[in-house]
Amino acid sequence: MLKAYIVLQVPMIGFPFVTDQHYNSIRIENKGFGIAMNVHKFTSDELYTNIMKILGDPSYKRRISLASEIFRSAPQRPAEKAAYWIEHIIKFGSDHLQSVGKDLNFFQYFMFDALALCLVIVMLLLASLKKLVSWIWKKLHELIRQSKVKRS
Repeated sequence: MLKAYIVLQVPMIGFPFVTDQHYNSIRIENKGFGIAMNVHKFTSDELYTNIMKILGDPSYKRRISLASEIFRSAPQRPAEKAAYWIEHIIKFGSDHLQSVGKDLNFFQYFMFDALALCLVIVMLLLASLKKLVSWIWKKLHELIRQSKVKRS
C-alpha cells in the first residue's frame, strides 16, 4: 500500500485502524512522507493543522518524490524480475540456488556444538564461582574463630 503512494508522489496523513497500518503510519512519519494521526483521538482543528502542514511544507513532497525516484529507478519491474527467474530456473534448474543449510546435519544446523561450548563455559564459571565463594566462606570462618580465640 505504501509503495502505491510513493509511486504517485503523494504526501500522506495516516489513520491506522488495524494490524500493520500502525507500523506503516509510523514509517510514513519517520521517513518524512507524511503525518500519523490517532483515528480515535484527533480533533478537527488537529486534522486541519496537519493538512495545512502537509500542503505548506515542501519537505514532505521533496522526500516522497525522492523515494518515488529511487523506487522507479529499479533496473527491472517486478513482472520482469519474476520472468527472469522463472526462465533462469527452467534453463539451469534450481540446484545451485538451494541453501547450504540443507546439507548440514541436525546438530550443525541448530548449532548444538556452539550451544554445548557455551554451556560448558557457563558450567565452568559457575563451578569457579562456587569454589571462590566456598574459599571466602572458609576464610571468614577462620577469621571469626581466631577472633573468638583471642577474646577468650
